[in-house]
Amino acid sequence: MEPPTPSSGPPPNATYSGNVFSGNEATSDDQSFPSLHHIMQKQTAESWGKIRASMLNIAIESEAMPIGEKCYLCKVAEASYRCLRCSSVVFYCPECFSTAHSKTNLFHKAEIWEVSTSLTTFYQ
Repeated sequence: MEPPTPSSGPPPNATYSGNVFSGNEATSDDQSFPSLHHIMQKQTAESWGKIRASMLNIAIESEAMPIGEKCYLCKVAEASYRCLRCSSVVFYCPECFSTAHSKTNLFHKAEIWEVSTSLTTFYQ
């Protein structure tokens, strides 16, 4: 992918010396000669605008516990606990969480999720 280029060049009677145009230079009020930096910033903002909503949805989905998730350790009971210090994607049933955190991870704090009929709520 090529870097963006200005839509129009410098004024015809301008001379270039190092990084500076002399003569009829483009001013900040002159919209016919946007800088390369301005063009790249505009393209970056447009690109982020296209993916912003999907990025937000992904971030929100990654915070919730999946409904019907089974315990990481016993693989039988339904999980309702999560320890963010251990991992944000490992879910435990109450018994396995107590077992895993009773001796070595005493100061970890559990997130407890309760599934209701229409809404998953978070307790801390």
